[in-house]
Amino acid sequence: EIEIEIEIEIEIEIEIEIEIEIEIEIEIEIEV
Repeated sequence: EIEIEIEIEIEIEIEIEIEIEIEIEIEIEIEV
């Protein structure tokens, strides 16, 4: 059970990183 909880936390962190990258790309397009 402990391993499952750790995997879930890692997936959430990855999703957050992806959202941050998307926001950065959008800002760059606006500047251009």
